[in-house]
Amino acid sequence: MVKEKQLVVTIVNKHYPPGPGITGESANELAGWLEQKGVKVNVVHADGKYAGGAIVAQHYGTSFPMRSLYDGKSKLIRLFSSFVESFRLIRCARKIGSVGLIIVMTDPPFLGFWASVLLKKNKWAYWSMDLYPDAFVAGELVGERNYLYRYYKKIVNRRPPDYIIALGEYQLRHLLKEYAKDIPAAILPCGVSTSATPSAMIPVWKQTDKIIVGYCGNIGEAHSAEFLIKFIQTFDDNKFRMLVSVYGAKAQLVKDALRNRPSVILQDSVPRSELSFIDVHLVTLLPRWNNVCVPSKAVSAVCEGGAIVFCGNTKNDNWGYLQDAAWLVKDDVHLDMNIKDVMDRISPDSLLEKKKAAVEISKKMQSKKIQAFNDIYSFLTGLK
Repeated sequence: MVKEKQLVVTIVNKHYPPGPGITGESANELAGWLEQKGVKVNVVHADGKYAGGAIVAQHYGTSFPMRSLYDGKSKLIRLFSSFVESFRLIRCARKIGSVGLIIVMTDPPFLGFWASVLLKKNKWAYWSMDLYPDAFVAGELVGERNYLYRYYKKIVNRRPPDYIIALGEYQLRHLLKEYAKDIPAAILPCGVSTSATPSAMIPVWKQTDKIIVGYCGNIGEAHSAEFLIKFIQTFDDNKFRMLVSVYGAKAQLVKDALRNRPSVILQDSVPRSELSFIDVHLVTLLPRWNNVCVPSKAVSAVCEGGAIVFCGNTKNDNWGYLQDAAWLVKDDVHLDMNIKDVMDRISPDSLLEKKKAAVEISKKMQSKKIQAFNDIYSFLTGLK
């Protein structure tokens, strides 16, 4: 009797447990699910540091770590080192994953480029946590007419992935339009989770009858610091208490706005077990970043039972998924007025309705995640 050949998956990403980072957490969760199905999972990653995220105690797969080349703040050096680091990671994955499927994520940002160049004889999937080179344009590092940008696009479109793992329907439509090809796909939202062990103790900042508003996470190039600062400067101290824990390129701008605001509590970090105590989470995505990224903090907030105030527009997966549990602040010239209007509409009764909707959305998102895992496994079995 011939022994059935074992299915093999190789995941490539900069971050992976035990180091923190939501992309690594997501990869680890998929790896654990696939291992339960009998799949051999390899993980090629770097040992770079990540400013946010939680430490994951249990990690899955056979780990192949590499030394990170650079974790400093110089944009130019980071760009060059990520180009080299991406090449090294994909080259290692090609050697390790000579059979089966190679799942390529998007950190460092040139992974997709080198996958298109080096994986011509391999079956590979693109897990679009962020879209590159689109993010270089959205972040205003280059223009759409830039020669290197157009060359990058030409390379990745010449050898598209065999499979796409997209974060949502909007992002998937955008990718398929870019590739101009019908590619099989799974839709796997990022951030679908609930606290495994909620805190038994009520945090000090929750011990009030005020509505708790929170911003916990990255405030970077894709996010509107202007929205967050204006919210901090104008919210009603008698109605709200605000919790802020930020990191990223615009974090200091936000911290500077906290002065003389006694109702704002600044913390270095907020344990995941305490997220469910926040009533309303603030989420922001600049419109030019639509589809380029889909902030996982919005999905996580709703899965924890909270409502969100979303500053952006409606043409993205965050709003598409979560609108029933959200208030929308349109990111336009009337930003001040839009913020004030939403503040006035948040009340204990309206909050209760949004939180009820959050519970239902969380159930649907959990189902979406399991469906995506099954879709990925079905594609993998079809490669035998």
